[in-house]
Amino acid sequence: MKRQSCDETSGDSDFGIKKKSTLLDILMERFKDDLPYGYINEELASILTAGHHTLTCFLSSILYELSKHEDIQQKLFEEVSSIIENVNCISTQNINALLYMECVVKEGLRMYSPVPFVERILDCDTEW
Repeated sequence: MKRQSCDETSGDSDFGIKKKSTLLDILMERFKDDLPYGYINEELASILTAGHHTLTCFLSSILYELSKHEDIQQKLFEEVSSIIENVNCISTQNINALLYMECVVKEGLRMYSPVPFVERILDCDTEW
């Protein structure tokens, strides 16, 4: 079977096409007169750092679990290999076809929630 290149995907790959404004564009437009540039820069740094940290912790947990369960790792490897073996680049359509990977990711999110839930119990009555 002939390998499919990125140019031959007939437009099913939408990576790299700017459809909407970025977060930076929205913040700059909304707050350009009200807030100094440094403030917007600090807020973006906080958002990006938080997103990076939660993603790396989650991926580390998933990789750890996959290392413990070789049967799941093998099944996931076979699914990814079967989807991408005939293409040179991965498109949105290819990613949507990874159903078992979606299940693995969702189970990982269930087991290792990126945002912990803290439950509190009151020791005494509270008045407002």
